[in-house]
Amino acid sequence: MAILLKTFGFISFCADFAPLFFLVWKYKLLKQNVYKLLLLWTIISVTLDIIIILYTDTKNQQMYALINIILEPLFVLMIYSLLIHQKIFKYIFASVAIVFVALAYFSIKQDGIYIFNNNLAAGAVFMILLCTLTVFFRMFFNSPDQLVLYNPKVFLVLGYMIYTSGTFFLFALTDTFPNMFVNPGLWIFFIVANTAKNLFIVKMLLNEIKIIYSKKIKEELPNLEQ
Repeated sequence: MAILLKTFGFISFCADFAPLFFLVWKYKLLKQNVYKLLLLWTIISVTLDIIIILYTDTKNQQMYALINIILEPLFVLMIYSLLIHQKIFKYIFASVAIVFVALAYFSIKQDGIYIFNNNLAAGAVFMILLCTLTVFFRMFFNSPDQLVLYNPKVFLVLGYMIYTSGTFFLFALTDTFPNMFVNPGLWIFFIVANTAKNLFIVKMLLNEIKIIYSKKIKEELPNLEQ
């Protein structure tokens, strides 16, 4: 069982690098602020994942995991604010972020930076899930039914919808820092959700790259005919 869990964990860890590869490889092509912000968060997230693995079974591991769980919703909310153009939702996301930062501050003040707070983590993931559903329904109602899946960024939203659904239970149903050997079922659920999220992000990037190249070809066709 231990070997199986470590194998799944390694696959999930490698999957985190997939979006980073495409974001760096096509950096000059993906000029939108959404992708620049996503690249920044991916670099930070992968770096924190590596540090967390290096500090396994130490108090520093929980500190870096706590930093990760605080930064993730803030970056996701910033990305979502770029996806929705209505100002009211930008204000809502900003307000939610401020409230979450306040909760994180009081949590750290009470428990310290070296104690991973599962309630704060579950709350952060649940907050991302609610905002993800909001963005998804805004995309759905703002686009014709047959066109919504042609928007590459809908795959980012779908990925986070799956990811938060799996991650929420990992934090909500455990009282201590999540451990793959203590909670193997929940951990596998999390690994599957995390891997699915990264695959959906890769799908979004591939679709976006395909659209950009298609536009370039259309722009160059008149010149080629001449």
